Amino acid sequence: MKLENKKQKVVSLPQFFIRMGRYGVFASILITFSAAIGTLGYYYLAHLSWLDSFYMTCMILTWVL
Repeated sequence: MKLENKKQKVVSLPQFFIRMGRYGVFASILITFSAAIGTLGYYYLAHLSWLDSFYMTCMILTWVL
């Protein structure tokens, strides 16, 4: 997505909220997709329950080094 250069004017508040909304939707889709792939992987490859698979996936996705 295109952002303004530091020499350009700052966008208006409504335009800013639209931009943040687009980034929020993209991040939500990415997180949901990652959690789904991880949960399916744990369920089918490690033979864990759905709840345990989701739990393990969330632990890995939120790990901060």
